[in-house]
Amino acid sequence: MAPASGLVAAERTHRGTFPPGVPTRGRMQPTSDSDRRGATGWPAVALVAVILLVASVLPSPLRRRPEFGRVGPDKLLHVVGYAGFAAVLADALAGERRGTPPAVGAVVVAAGYGLLTGRLQDRVPGRAAERADHVAGFLGAVFGALAWRSGRLDGCLDRLRRRK
Repeated sequence: MAPASGLVAAERTHRGTFPPGVPTRGRMQPTSDSDRRGATGWPAVALVAVILLVASVLPSPLRRRPEFGRVGPDKLLHVVGYAGFAAVLADALAGERRGTPPAVGAVVVAAGYGLLTGRLQDRVPGRAAERADHVAGFLGAVFGALAWRSGRLDGCLDRLRRRK
């Protein structure tokens, strides 16, 4: 059963907030960015970044079709890929002690990475960066950061934590 938005089970995030001897099982407590501090870490960020880079520079096996117009099916892949990237990036940034909120930093870095990989695509035969790719990547980064911030990804991130 998923916890309410912005809350996680106290047994998962208990950091001495309840008095000794008070059972914490099943209780809910508010979360903040510090409660999720660096949960997945930088290896997950590096893995997703490499996957996005490889997917961006490999020659595409699919031909561009005129009936797609500006919004082809690859835009969905951009949204999903950059949403995942921003989510793990925000999670890793939460472990850093910086003034910028992790979700904001994740959107900025993910969007910048999307622009960089777009530049690289221009050098790959059969690939070309499009403005719609950048927009889809930015929107995906925003969705991923918002999903991370809302706590909706806690179950997925827990699975990544256990694999460490």
